Amino acid sequence: MSSTAHDPISEMQDLVRLAAGEAGSIKERISRAARRLDLKFSRARDLYYADRRCRVGADELERARHTAAAMRGTSDEFEELATLLSRMELLAARLDEKGLGDMAHQVRRAQATSRRALAASDGAR
Repeated sequence: MSSTAHDPISEMQDLVRLAAGEAGSIKERISRAARRLDLKFSRARDLYYADRRCRVGADELERARHTAAAMRGTSDEFEELATLLSRMELLAARLDEKGLGDMAHQVRRAQATSRRALAASDGAR
């Protein structure tokens, strides 16, 4: 990350890009960051590109830091869920091998439902 304690524009750029995630077009990313950080699209765009004409107030920077901290904590849970979903597929395969196809089918259904929920909650982070 390029932020420093003395450069609020760079720090805000980092925070906006974190909130933007990696999925979708640039416009979709900026829109996502605007929603997450409660900014207007044009403001999020200017910060995404670190427009030096921007001024960042202490309150705005602190709100963005707080949101980013919450997102970082949540990303740990997303990673854990993704690991569990992978393990569910291995479990289903073992159940199939043991002739427990009905149970394997139920595990795969639960896995598919969980994957959809993960994607809907902003998946593609």
